[in-house]
Amino acid sequence: MRYQTTTFRRARRRRPNRTPLFAASAFGMVIVAALAASAFGVFQGPTPAAAASGTLPQGAIGIGNSFGPRAVPVTGDVKTGSTDTSITLTAKAATKSVDPREAQRKAFAKAVARKKAEDRRAYLKRLAAKRRAARLRAARALKWRSALCSTYGIGDGLVGHGMASGGILRSNSMVVAHKTMKFGTKIRFRYKGRQCIAVVKDRGPYVGSRVFDLGPGTAKALRFNGVGRVQWAIVK
Repeated sequence: MRYQTTTFRRARRRRPNRTPLFAASAFGMVIVAALAASAFGVFQGPTPAAAASGTLPQGAIGIGNSFGPRAVPVTGDVKTGSTDTSITLTAKAATKSVDPREAQRKAFAKAVARKKAEDRRAYLKRLAAKRRAARLRAARALKWRSALCSTYGIGDGLVGHGMASGGILRSNSMVVAHKTMKFGTKIRFRYKGRQCIAVVKDRGPYVGSRVFDLGPGTAKALRFNGVGRVQWAIVK
């Protein structure tokens, strides 16, 4: 019996102690279950019941698909409809965020373009005023005279013929004929408030005391017809 007792005691010593293994397995299962529950809660997102109780986060709503429920951020206001399972979502248009530096750069570019346009308009206005003043000074500096004038090239068949200085007389030629003036001399004519500049390119007239023969273009510009006195001045 003594030998058997000893053998039994040795056999008991050789049995492995399984208690720590069971405890570790149970603790591991608890941890896995807790992780799974937390993960499911994160991915599940808010529920209608939570929305009804007022715990729904602003800007998110739970949406389910074939892979499971998930939380999707939205832009809008969530309003509770009833205490059961329905909620009302009023979506608002998302506002686009603008970089302050980019907005400042665009505003500066617009201001520069506007300033350039204003400067351009002011420059053109000043230039037009200067030109008007120059024309007025030139007109005042002219020595106006009066002379008896007639026309040619209007109803007399001379259009298409050559002129004394060369060239062909046209129906719109701004020319004038004089007996002795140098070809190419510019003369400003004034008749009943209308003015024009003509160039001496022909000779004449040789009738009575007439001084100038106005070409067809010159006569049309002055609306002059027949024979009459016209003011004239040499343009320097």
